[in-house]
Amino acid sequence: WREHTGRLLHKLNGHRGAVTGAVFADATSLASGAQDRSILVWDVEKGYCTGTIQTKSKCTHLATSGAGVTASAHLDRQIRFADLTGCTITGAINPAHTAAITSIAYSPDALYLLTNSRDGTLVLTDTRTLEPVSVFKHPKYRNGCDWAKCAFTSDGSRVLAPAADGSVYAWEVAAPSVCKVLAPVVDKAAISLACSFSGSQLAVGYQDGSIVMWEH
Repeated sequence: WREHTGRLLHKLNGHRGAVTGAVFADATSLASGAQDRSILVWDVEKGYCTGTIQTKSKCTHLATSGAGVTASAHLDRQIRFADLTGCTITGAINPAHTAAITSIAYSPDALYLLTNSRDGTLVLTDTRTLEPVSVFKHPKYRNGCDWAKCAFTSDGSRVLAPAADGSVYAWEVAAPSVCKVLAPVVDKAAISLACSFSGSQLAVGYQDGSIVMWEH
C-alpha cells in the first residue's frame, strides 16, 4: 500500500505456504519468510520477486539490522543470517532454545538480537559475539503459537512478549529478573505486538483478529 493514500500498490504472490514474516531491507526491497521453507526478496516498486533463498526449516519471522543484515527465525531452533543481494545464507546460530523459535527482533542499536520460543523463554544474543547474554522467563509465561512475536521498547530498555493467556510480559533488559505483566483484556491468546516510535503506545494483536492499544 501507499503510505499516504492507503492505495494498494502491489499484491506479491510467490510463496507456496503461509507467510509468517516480512521486513523492509531498504526503501525499495522487501524480504518475506514462509512455512514453505523459503525467503523471497521483492522489488516493491515494480512488484516482482528478485530472488529466492531456500532454507532447511520453516521460517517464522524476519528482522533487519538496518545495516544490510537480515536475520530469520526457524522452527529448527536456529537463527539464519542472509545476504539479500546475493540471495544466500551467510551463517546460522542456535541461541540456547530447546524448542522452536517463533520470532526475532533487533534492538534499536542493532547490538542485540531477541528471540522468543515455544520453550517459554526469550533469549538476548550479542550480535558482535553471537553469544547469548540474557534469558528472560517467568513461571506463568507461555508462548501461545508457532509465530508468537517479541519486541523491544523504542528505547531498548525492555523486551516484550505476548502470552497464551492474552497477557503481555515486559522484562527489564538491565535486570532480566524484573518482570511486569499487563493483564489480559481479550479472552484469546496474544500473538503479536509493536511499540510506537515515541514509546507511548503499544499495539497487541490477538488470535481472534482483534487489536488492543495500550498507553503508558
